[in-house]
Amino acid sequence: MDLRIEKTYRLLTDAFTSLLDEEPYEKISVSKLCDRAMIRRTTFYKHFADKDEFFAFYIRTMHDIFLNRVTQEWETGESSPQCGQEHQGVPGETEPAKGTPGVKVPLEVGMLNEFIGFLDSHENLVNNVINSKSASLLLEALHKTLAIDFLHRVELENPNHETNDRSLDLVASFCVGGVVRMLLQWWKNGRSADERRTMVEIVEKTHYALNDLPRLV
Repeated sequence: MDLRIEKTYRLLTDAFTSLLDEEPYEKISVSKLCDRAMIRRTTFYKHFADKDEFFAFYIRTMHDIFLNRVTQEWETGESSPQCGQEHQGVPGETEPAKGTPGVKVPLEVGMLNEFIGFLDSHENLVNNVINSKSASLLLEALHKTLAIDFLHRVELENPNHETNDRSLDLVASFCVGGVVRMLLQWWKNGRSADERRTMVEIVEKTHYALNDLPRLV
């Protein structure tokens, strides 16, 4: 990717995170986003049709940041079971604490912990998304990104297995929808440590269930 484009994306992503920490999604205009990112509106529209398309891009970008971080930790034998101290990568975000070297948690569990760390660090942002008039649209963008990642993960786990694409889509929708609803319930219930541990256990069991997917679809 061209370094100038990469810089533009980074500025927009950081600006959007800070703006959504401050006010509801509906009040964030393209002009306001560009002013915060210190880029021209014409530059924004070279890459995105509107704010909603940018939000979908934002979700994919954050997902990729989390995935790259977890993959690096996984490859070095580190795990991320708990939220710890602040770190680089996403402004203001807390870092999951490192696990025991040599003990690998499933990638999906690491992703869940990264995501939870981001949520905990951006309470206002999460509430501004959940309480938005466009909440269903915003959550659908999240669902779509996670479903695509789920399907990619299944393909990696089962490279030689031919499946019905529609069946996989349904499985992805079921699993991802459950995780998103579970996170929403955890958030609205006060984010207890017990519920968090339960979520991690459920996601871990789902990961191992993927080994049986070739028998199921």
